Amino acid sequence: MTAEAFFGLLAMVAGCLTFIVGLSAQALKQYREKRCGISIVFAGLGTATCAIRIVYFSLSGAYWTIPPDVIGLMISTVILYQYGAYERKWWK
Repeated sequence: MTAEAFFGLLAMVAGCLTFIVGLSAQALKQYREKRCGISIVFAGLGTATCAIRIVYFSLSGAYWTIPPDVIGLMISTVILYQYGAYERKWWK
């Protein structure tokens, strides 16, 4: 395994763990409390960042970072939905 492949794999695993553990814990906490604990700006920036990174890394060929960003995009979208449902009552 080359150094590039090793560090690419390491970055992918660390990114997946960050999004799965960190954002999932936030989404679960918000679901239990039925309120959003982070601002809409932070949730929106996280969603936009993941979406832009997916496009950029797809075009540049850096495929190691795409799986964590897909996970982050899905969970960030859930957090945005929770903001609308709990704070603004958009979907009730």
